[in-house]
Order: sequence, then C-alpha cells, then structure tokens
Amino acid sequence: MVGADGLGLRAAHQRRRNPARQADPQRAAGAGKEQRALDKKLAEARAKRAAAPPLSEREKEHSESLFVEGVKYVLLEDYTKALEQLLKAYHSTPTMRPSTTR
Repeated sequence: MVGADGLGLRAAHQRRRNPARQADPQRAAGAGKEQRALDKKLAEARAKRAAAPPLSEREKEHSESLFVEGVKYVLLEDYTKALEQLLKAYHSTPTMRPSTTR
C-alpha cells in the first residue's frame, strides 16, 4: 500500500520509528557528485571506444573463438578457465563491447 506521501507504508512507519533515517541533504548532494563522476567516466570510455580503429575480420573471429571457449568452460563448470577466456575476448575487442543507450 502507498502512504499519503507516495511512499510505501513500511517506509512511512520506519520514518516515524527512526527520524534519523530521513533523507540527509548532504548525503543526497554526495550521491549527485558520484553520479556526475560516473557519467563523466562513461562519456570518456565511449569516446575512447569510438576513437579505436575497427577490428579486422581475423581479430573478430579470434575474439569470437575466445568467447565460445569461455562459454564452453562455463558449461563444463571450470570457472577459472572460463573467466580467463572471457576476459581475453573482452579485452581483445574494445570496439565490439556493447554500448548502453539511454
């Protein structure tokens, strides 16, 4: 159920029991700074990825084979080798990493 302020009744009840748990303006400001820092890192990573030269067919095939080997090891439950292969595939293809669109 939703309380009068749009929050759940549990949240409203906890605020009444413990007023110190209410939103702290300084903490909220800190969260905004963290978000801006993360957004800046994301923008830098996207710019770096866009500036990377495109992969050749051979490089793409190599990366795909590393990925398939990693998945094979996951199915065999050899997670150490799986992680090793998947990380190699990830690091060998900077331009093929999935982009997040918002």
